[in-house]
Amino acid sequence: MTDRVTPFPGQRPPGARPEGETGRVLRFAPGAAASPSLHETDVVVIGANPLLNALACLAEVCAGRRVIAVPTMGADDWDYELGVQATFHRFVDAAAETLYALSPSRRLDFRTTAFPDPDWTRLFQRLHERRRRVLDADVLRLEVGVGLTCRLADDRLHLVVGPAPAAEPPRPLAELNCIRAACASTWESDLPRAVFSAERGQEQAIVAVAAVVTSADALAEIPPDCKRIKRLGTARGAAANAAAKTDRAFDDVLEAIKAIPHPDA
Repeated sequence: MTDRVTPFPGQRPPGARPEGETGRVLRFAPGAAASPSLHETDVVVIGANPLLNALACLAEVCAGRRVIAVPTMGADDWDYELGVQATFHRFVDAAAETLYALSPSRRLDFRTTAFPDPDWTRLFQRLHERRRRVLDADVLRLEVGVGLTCRLADDRLHLVVGPAPAAEPPRPLAELNCIRAACASTWESDLPRAVFSAERGQEQAIVAVAAVVTSADALAEIPPDCKRIKRLGTARGAAANAAAKTDRAFDDVLEAIKAIPHPDA
């Protein structure tokens, strides 16, 4: 279970907190003079896959980590057509509830069993409720349209915040648009924003122990063979065929609900 995962270093121990701090992360109101140019966190979850983003964030906060979510846009070639299958919704629901890796045979049970019609909004509402059950859950988010460039510095990921790539992405699938809308209106609806100072010429960045990337090209200049980056969805590369694409979608859900092991372990 994820509660046995050793929290990353730097997490604030229980006890009194500085004035103005809620949980383990400072909350900054938009336009506040105290807005930092640098946010420190345990895990950054970034990508265009709203379902894998939500599941990964849920797994990490349940493991006691601080999280910054960075939703991105783009036409992500994941198997979103599974979204019309009630079996897939039920599979995701069960995986998120238990936060453990269901066996392959159990996965097949879900794929061949009839369930009521799927509803993305209800699914994200349940994910939202589970996150809220985690006392002191620390999740911030950046606005859609932000781009991150990655480099390693002092055994940490240094993610420099900048504009998203200027190239216009292909038009996303209607199913993906539906999922994004449901995610934003429910799961992301109450996440505080990570607000940076707006001083000209000042680098704005996130320092993190590890990152989860849920779509291709979501994170620029990823260091090769970096143990601190977990790849899900199309960030793992293109699937060989339609069957492999569907199998990978189920596998991605199982990987997303596993909190990242300590990179130095």
